[in-house]
Amino acid sequence: MRLWAPALVLVLLALAAGPVGGAAPAAASGPPALFGEVPQGRAEAASPATARSRYVSVDVGALFDTSGLPRRAGASVALNLFPDARFTGVVDTVTITPGGYNWSGDLRENDGYFHLVTYDGAFMAHVASAEGIFEVALTPSGRYRVVEIDQSKLEDHPPGVHYDSPGPITLVADTTPRATTIIDVMVVYTKAARIGAGGTAAMKAQIALAMQETNTSYEKSGIAPRLRLVHVQEFNYAEPGNISLDLNRLVATNDGYLDAVHGLRNQYGADMVSLIVENSGGQYCGIAAGLLPGAANAFQVTKRADCMTGYYSFGHEFGHLQGAHHDAYANTLPGYESP
Repeated sequence: MRLWAPALVLVLLALAAGPVGGAAPAAASGPPALFGEVPQGRAEAASPATARSRYVSVDVGALFDTSGLPRRAGASVALNLFPDARFTGVVDTVTITPGGYNWSGDLRENDGYFHLVTYDGAFMAHVASAEGIFEVALTPSGRYRVVEIDQSKLEDHPPGVHYDSPGPITLVADTTPRATTIIDVMVVYTKAARIGAGGTAAMKAQIALAMQETNTSYEKSGIAPRLRLVHVQEFNYAEPGNISLDLNRLVATNDGYLDAVHGLRNQYGADMVSLIVENSGGQYCGIAAGLLPGAANAFQVTKRADCMTGYYSFGHEFGHLQGAHHDAYANTLPGYESP
């Protein structure tokens, strides 16, 4: 298990495979379209944060070249999310994961960006643009749905953290180049989260997306840490619908709820641990056990639906565990606020 230096800023990005669910129609010209039209049928329940949605097919083949290799940096793909929300994604990086690939890049039309993830046959996408925040994910019915997320309707993050903060922190400007610091993380999730995600592969695809979002935010912020996923596992834990109680049970070592998490953490050498739940009880999108709380309390809980990747809560809560406060306007804890 490694020790890490505290992150001084928490940056949230505001910043051969065949088709899944049918092929998207080929574009007459330009890059291949990733999404295709399908009968809409009966709509599934949507969260209050869903501004609009539609069902689509996903042509994963658009992300691979004719030899079956993933499209590399510089390749383009048409992200045809809605009739009035169409973007051209230009690939910047391609990452190989144990279960598939991650493609990340920028939108040609504006300052937005995208992440596309495949994992064991499941697909997920996150697109952030000046026009809105969009995600494409599997639903419990097995259909892919494009959702525009209204972040103003989401549960916020708590103004502080669950336990005591270490007190004021003095910041000193440091422009010295640093070697990349690897932080090993373990992610566990509930049965309810897996069902809500549309299955095991879809749940793991969303975890891969959350990891990609977080590491990209670190890279673009010019800070040294990178997260490395060392283990993922489902736990047979009945959610109480109270994210604060979930955190208490995650941190506890002998209350009979999530005690086995601690043994797994030691087995895989994880520096930090996240529990993914489906129902937060309407409290928060995520909650951490402290600001730089030390190894014994390096735990956080994140709500999956909308929050985990749609509101960047996964990386947000890990930022707290690395010592990062909220922005000054939203921060009620002691520490640096202004020059």
